[in-house]
Amino acid sequence: MKDKIFRPLCKAFASIAVLWLLSLSALAAGRTYVVAVGINSYKYPSICPTLGGYTTASAKLAANFFHKYRGGNVFMLLDRNATRSHMLRVMRSQFLKADADDIIMLVFSGHGYQGGITSYGFDGRTDKGVTYAEVQAVMKQSKARRKVIIAEACYSGGFSNGRSGGGNRSSNNQRNHSSYNGRELTEVMLYLSSRSNEVSYASVFLNTVIAGLSGHADANKDRRVTCRELFNYVNRSVIQKTDDKQHPQMWGRFSDNMVLSQF
Repeated sequence: MKDKIFRPLCKAFASIAVLWLLSLSALAAGRTYVVAVGINSYKYPSICPTLGGYTTASAKLAANFFHKYRGGNVFMLLDRNATRSHMLRVMRSQFLKADADDIIMLVFSGHGYQGGITSYGFDGRTDKGVTYAEVQAVMKQSKARRKVIIAEACYSGGFSNGRSGGGNRSSNNQRNHSSYNGRELTEVMLYLSSRSNEVSYASVFLNTVIAGLSGHADANKDRRVTCRELFNYVNRSVIQKTDDKQHPQMWGRFSDNMVLSQF
């Protein structure tokens, strides 16, 4: 009789222990705070021509993935809502919510330029979009130790122009980051869809990034996707799909084993 009672109790306690460990694992992984921006139609189409709709589709794809991803906290800005002031305000609001173990992430799809990303009202004079230095300054205020920028834009490799600090650069620059000794408090990663002199083919980059984060990039099958795994999967796929015409760039100060997603 005791044995009949004892075994179900053991199973019950085992189930509770598993759930407790899973909850601790989720807690240790931290939350992900994402600002997803997609701009297809601009205020001044003579300066920023209307795109084929893939940019807003890419932003929605990213927002949907992170909304469903455990601990995901997403704010999406599309077209006329993606003004310069709104983008900066939303990034501050989202990223300041993060704690040290969380990830903060800007995902952008739209027109780019040397040193930054465009906003809805970009005219190159009174509205110069959002520069890398401005994104960096906003992210610096966050407690999060893992900070990521993913930009799908023509010439996005030039997003780093005018930066202070950060990773080293080279002519090939497919995966290039400053030395990391494991003791750094902050990991900053930029993943850009193309070199500074290349166009980005519609949706190829960001679609592949999301597929990679969903698990396709998990080469060692440990149910985690690291920076190295994402790079290996995405770059190989994008270069193949574009007949060697588009070469994504990853740089910053981060460990190859920094975890970007787990499932």
